[in-house]
Amino acid sequence: VTRLGDVFISIDAPGRARPGMYASAEIIVEEAENLALPMTAVNIDRQGSTVRRVKDGTVEIVTVRTGIQDGDTIEIVDGLAEGDQVVAKAGAYVRAGDRINPVPAAEAPLN
Repeated sequence: VTRLGDVFISIDAPGRARPGMYASAEIIVEEAENLALPMTAVNIDRQGSTVRRVKDGTVEIVTVRTGIQDGDTIEIVDGLAEGDQVVAKAGAYVRAGDRINPVPAAEAPLN
């Protein structure tokens, strides 16, 4: 989220910053080492958050606990393990029990 405001900082570079100059900055509030997925892979509704995981070529709906959202990426705190395959796009057309042949993102054709 972008907000404008006044911030006072100290710069160890005398003469490099002058009155009237502008700067942009990113303030990191929290960092975590967890799994992250594109928002397109996560379904969020009143019942919670779910992901379409692919196990042995079959789609299953898995409940996940989400955390920090950063742009188009969301942290997965619980419910998936590293290495799990998920449906990242076109999830609305894929249902639990469907048999699919997953294509890794690096190999998927660009639209």
